[in-house]
Amino acid sequence: MPEDYTAEVQEIDSTKRAIELTFPASKVDPELELRLQTLRKRAKIQGFRPGRVPMSLIKKMYERGVLEDIAEELAQKVYADVLDEHKLHPISRAQVSVAEYKPGEHLKVRIEFEVAPEIGEIDLSKLEVERVNIQVTDKDVETALKQLQRREAVLMNVEDGARPGDIIKAKFRELDSSGVPLVGRGEQAQVIRIPNDTEMPDSIARQLEGVKPGETRQLRFVERGTSSGEGESADRERVFQVEVEDVQREEIPELDDEFAKDVGDFETLDELREHVRRQLEAEAAQTSRDLFIRNLKNELVKAVDVAIPESMLKRALDAAVENERRRHPDRPRSREEIEREIRADVIWMLKWSLIRDHLVEKLGLTVSDDDVDMEIEEMIKANPDRADEIRQRYASDEARSDLRYDLEEAKLLDAIASEVKIRETTTPFYVEQKVETPETQKTEETTEAAEEKSPESGVIVP
Repeated sequence: MPEDYTAEVQEIDSTKRAIELTFPASKVDPELELRLQTLRKRAKIQGFRPGRVPMSLIKKMYERGVLEDIAEELAQKVYADVLDEHKLHPISRAQVSVAEYKPGEHLKVRIEFEVAPEIGEIDLSKLEVERVNIQVTDKDVETALKQLQRREAVLMNVEDGARPGDIIKAKFRELDSSGVPLVGRGEQAQVIRIPNDTEMPDSIARQLEGVKPGETRQLRFVERGTSSGEGESADRERVFQVEVEDVQREEIPELDDEFAKDVGDFETLDELREHVRRQLEAEAAQTSRDLFIRNLKNELVKAVDVAIPESMLKRALDAAVENERRRHPDRPRSREEIEREIRADVIWMLKWSLIRDHLVEKLGLTVSDDDVDMEIEEMIKANPDRADEIRQRYASDEARSDLRYDLEEAKLLDAIASEVKIRETTTPFYVEQKVETPETQKTEETTEAAEEKSPESGVIVP
């Protein structure tokens, strides 16, 4: 009730708030006295009979703890009303403490918590975002066809001597400088591909070139020394005896009409070539959109100053660290090591999430249950043979909520894209794309730049 307490909201910083509640003595003193008297009856303190412990000692020992309990209970009763009155939305667990107690006057209770940071006006028209239009050229189509050729290649055993690119199956045994097998180094069977680099006189490729099945050769190479805080280790030559068992070479099929018939339902090579072009164009369009969305988000994150609440960052880091440990159980690392690797990404994700929610609310974007149902039906129309699987996937509230979130974000990104300045660039399909990404965003944690590559074509034929 308003007459039972007063409330003052204090702004500690951009993401921290405190509420100071003041309760009159009439709400506190009688309850405090009652609880202390109850403790006095039960207290077992050496040198005093039960119920005879001086109240001054009871107060000294228990008053603070009892006051904290009373403060917690009183705060809990009015906390929701104060939040509602002042339109506060905590994102962390409230910390309750006794700020001041004056017997006969009042009890002041302090409640501290974190709130989402306030995000000011965002002028989308001032943002400039690069949109990379990936163009599929005739050369890209031929590159994809050559990849398809390689995937259809057959390994054949050859007897005419190994060439760069050939695969050698052999037994390797390490020797000392005089050619004697090293003690404790057993024979190992390995499969290696002869590298194509034959420029260096002592290269592995040059030493193995021409080797035939059943032949034994010595393979020599220099292992470069390493430098550390304790000094530098010298280069050393390593020698291996190589007993060749098989030499295999890829037999790549000719790129002709027969090849087109073998890899799919095509009558001619031109039909296959057109199919490959359509696949590359679909992949290019999707990749162009993905890169644009990433650039769009990144420009917003860079442009908007967002303070991440400590509790939010801690929860996100905790979850991300555990996820990394589950994904890589074979890589034991300390929490500090994992955090160093993921911290910048986590901060980027949180900043985008806060900006996203702010813009969704500001623009009044909503996704109804009907919108979710329509999207599911569109999926089923596109994949009628998977209708039951799709319906089952989105049967739960959680899955529908995730889909609603994705649809909401798609609406938001379309709305943002209509407001920002777009800088159009073009590039062929098979090139490296220089794209600043969330993982390489310049933040206080990292100033490294990175590359985003155009994807390797995964040409699929029926």
